[in-house]
Amino acid sequence: MAGPTTGKGKKAKGNNYEREIIKYWQSFGIDCSRNALTGQTLDQGDVLGVPDWTVQCKAYSNVATGIAQGVDGSLVQQTTNGTEWTVAIVKRPRRNVIDSYCVMPLHLFTKLLLKQLGLTAAIKRLAVRNIELEQIVLAYKAKEE
Repeated sequence: MAGPTTGKGKKAKGNNYEREIIKYWQSFGIDCSRNALTGQTLDQGDVLGVPDWTVQCKAYSNVATGIAQGVDGSLVQQTTNGTEWTVAIVKRPRRNVIDSYCVMPLHLFTKLLLKQLGLTAAIKRLAVRNIELEQIVLAYKAKEE
């Protein structure tokens, strides 16, 4: 049987974590499902069915690594999906799923906050600044190829 430190064990741990998040959200009536990546050439995130969001889940023993890889991956997936928002949900070791960290880049959180506050002029200024971010994501994707 695969242990949690083997490749299969780590994959199973991640899959189980994704299922926990989906079960938690479904308990609130959110109609979402796990993305099993079957037949896909581009990763679109781990949770499907959350309108205008790309969701990346990480269950690493090293939370800092999970945050870094989760956010970086979610930004690439967000570009693939064309969604407005992206979040990396990172498991905290030995904690319940509801204690997970939800992490996004500051520019996206600022946009979300401004949108909630109804400050559309500020959102437009923020969009101009995000051109650099798009260039970074494209460079990251080119490096992966």
